Amino acid sequence: MANGYFLGFFIVHIFVVAKDREAYLKQETQLQKIIDLNIELSNKQHENDKQFDVLRSMSRVYDTINLLDFDSCVASRFDIKDSKEIPFDLEKDPHTAVNKEVVEKIAGEDRDKFWDYTNLSTLEKRMKGKRVISAEFKCLGDERIRSMYIRIDDEDGPFKRVAYTLQNVTNERKRISTCMKIRRLTAGRVELSEED
Repeated sequence: MANGYFLGFFIVHIFVVAKDREAYLKQETQLQKIIDLNIELSNKQHENDKQFDVLRSMSRVYDTINLLDFDSCVASRFDIKDSKEIPFDLEKDPHTAVNKEVVEKIAGEDRDKFWDYTNLSTLEKRMKGKRVISAEFKCLGDERIRSMYIRIDDEDGPFKRVAYTLQNVTNERKRISTCMKIRRLTAGRVELSEED
């Protein structure tokens, strides 16, 4: 009888230990999944932080830079110090708050062109297979701006995030115009000196 009792106790004990071990292994597997997910999220956060650092550094070059996130429908506006998130709704209005401000500065003959260019509902189609699209627009007075959409994700992958920049290129255009005038004048002198 003692042997039977002992054997039964041993079987029950093995069953409990086995069940506890199974629960332990299940918990360990779940814990490992949580750790792996945490590492993955940390790596993604690190990658996002690096991208935000790049965008912040770009804000020193461009007058305006926005990160357009089409998954969350948020435009993050960057400047040198901080960022500001502004939601957008493609179904209600295909233009960001920034472009609603900028369109007021665009010269009348370029407003429709600017409005078409900044239409977010057509942007994915226009950028298909492209990393960057850009256009220049005349502003009121003698100013000119260049607008660029720069795809952050792979151009062949899902359309998710795009950097949108605005840059006043008036001085750049004046420098180019001056260089062209100098070149024409220099070319004229070279032609004259060859005839002599």
